[in-house]
Amino acid sequence: DYDADALRAGIRSTRAGQQLSKTYAYSNFGVGLLGYLLGIVDGGGYRQALTSHVLIPLGMETATFEDSAMLIPGHQAGRPVSNWHFSALSGAGALRASGQELARVLRPWLSDDTNVLRHDVSADLETAAATGDNVNVTRIWHSVGDGDQRVFWHNGGTGGYSSFAGFNPGTGQGRIVLSNAGFDVTVFGLGLLGAGPPQTAATAGNRAADEPYAYGDYHGYFAVTPEFVLSVFDVGGQLVVQGTGQQALPLVRSGKDKFNIKYVDAQLRFERDDSGSVQRAILYQNGQVLPAERVDTPVSAVYTEIEVNADTLRTFAGKYDLAGGARFEVTLQGSQLMVRLDR
Repeated sequence: DYDADALRAGIRSTRAGQQLSKTYAYSNFGVGLLGYLLGIVDGGGYRQALTSHVLIPLGMETATFEDSAMLIPGHQAGRPVSNWHFSALSGAGALRASGQELARVLRPWLSDDTNVLRHDVSADLETAAATGDNVNVTRIWHSVGDGDQRVFWHNGGTGGYSSFAGFNPGTGQGRIVLSNAGFDVTVFGLGLLGAGPPQTAATAGNRAADEPYAYGDYHGYFAVTPEFVLSVFDVGGQLVVQGTGQQALPLVRSGKDKFNIKYVDAQLRFERDDSGSVQRAILYQNGQVLPAERVDTPVSAVYTEIEVNADTLRTFAGKYDLAGGARFEVTLQGSQLMVRLDR
């Protein structure tokens, strides 16, 4: 129900309770707004523009904005969730497509047919902004690495789903990763292309001389809901935050007990009790203000382990072929089922 009227109102109000970060951040609101404006310029709306200028030229015949019978149900924290649907912000995540069809998105940069999208695709690989660490941004892609090792990628996520598309022009390889389990697959996708996860250097401003509290004060778990908990901890001297089912992201200090979350358009502020102990965190994201109370454990018991006899577990062992030549192997080790990617 977030229609054009709501979007126009949002342009005026989205920063009312959330400061603008000076560090790089990806804005779903901004991308959705861009899609809306492109649809106006094209004349028939975003979905028609995308279909005529991208889906048809790339041969993505079954890509759709609807919940087709091919769509596998999404899950978050182990539980089925309903699908997200978009109106004015369709550009931020409304399209449904298979892995095979998403691979066609990489075609202009991995084949000789570079003019399939009728624009200079080489310009799409030029760095538009540097983030200050090993991640750069083009007008379409994120990139990591240099020269023949440079990998271009983009990820996406809605409730219950996560996606990754990446490629290396130097090796001619591309990879698509889709998940209906709701956890971020970016690091896994980059690994398939031989690239490490996005890293950030410890920011000099993180530990200002006038910081009266140790960073250890922030370490711990903060529950937005029983199923979604923010974990705050140190990685190599860098304070990071990790939401349930998501990758860890660096925190960059912006004030006393205030931090920007790098790579996303969000901030985190901590609150203390009368004794000076951090007891609460407040997440500012997408125009929302989400309080999170400190808790002792990272997440409530979403998964419940039950006893299953070895004979029953043994029936699950074997090799399972997936699309694209991938294969998972399931083995029984003692009383524990184990799974690994065989190829």
